Amino acid sequence: PVMLAFGALTTVLSGAVTHRLLTASGVIVVALGAVMINRGLILTGSGADLASLMTSWRSPAPVERAQQQDPASKTQTIEMEANGLGFTPSRFTLLRGVPVKWVINATQVTTCNNRILVPSLNLEFDVKPGRQTIEFTPEKTGVIPWSCWMGMLRGEFVVFDATPAAPSQPPAPVDSAVQGAPQATQSPPASAAVQKTYTVRRGDTLRAIAKRLYGDEKRWRDIAAANPALNHKKLRQGQIITLPADAQP
Repeated sequence: PVMLAFGALTTVLSGAVTHRLLTASGVIVVALGAVMINRGLILTGSGADLASLMTSWRSPAPVERAQQQDPASKTQTIEMEANGLGFTPSRFTLLRGVPVKWVINATQVTTCNNRILVPSLNLEFDVKPGRQTIEFTPEKTGVIPWSCWMGMLRGEFVVFDATPAAPSQPPAPVDSAVQGAPQATQSPPASAAVQKTYTVRRGDTLRAIAKRLYGDEKRWRDIAAANPALNHKKLRQGQIITLPADAQP
């Protein structure tokens, strides 16, 4: 109808206006052709349509994970709602080789969402009002595109291999004789013992401290060795120094 209207107008308008109308009609024809080609690519499920290419260039939309998605499970279940706005959610992750139960709750069936096509799985079915379950088994990893029969509403299944969980190691057996025996306590090494300290008094020297604590003033060298940063010639009252472990309390 739009093209017929443009054709009728060209008979009554001037040449300049007619040229502009023909240019506009050409642009519209090209745009409509591109839209139809894109919808055809969607229906093939090849992933070469515009939406699939844009998804590969940017971060993907959120993916709904299937329930009971465990390699040991016999089935995996995904749930989707079909309404006047389309399908929600429309992207799911699945495990390869595990049968799928695709539960569709159609709250509103339209002329667009009333039929779904999954070309790579040779799957095509009508969407019925209420709940229905479609069953299939994905045998290959990768992205499986699907859409409504018009190619306007689309979705994807992302299929991947399950990573087997590492087997848990059982605890090592304990000999009953050893289990009943009393456990020996291990004393901490001598190096872990708390170091002794001494608070310098008025008039103290290392020789006087060694004489008082060890009974031998020559042990002042041991005290000096335990305090390498200490200036033994200038002791200050209240200064705390470290003592060798054999000092008397």
